[in-house]
Amino acid sequence: MQLDAEFLAGHALGARIRESLLSIARLMPFLCGLHALLHDALRQRLETLERDVKSLSEYDTQVA
Repeated sequence: MQLDAEFLAGHALGARIRESLLSIARLMPFLCGLHALLHDALRQRLETLERDVKSLSEYDTQVA
């Protein structure tokens, strides 16, 4: 029974992570579209975040 609870908890965590990644991925085009208003350092961080989200999403697709 313990194994089932751990499996369900892991499944729920995975679902929450996928949901969070999807939310961030949807927000990124908007934030990156504000180039004129962003400082260079923040713009670079957002571009890095966008690449990281894409990479994690691709990894999740492969694992699932």
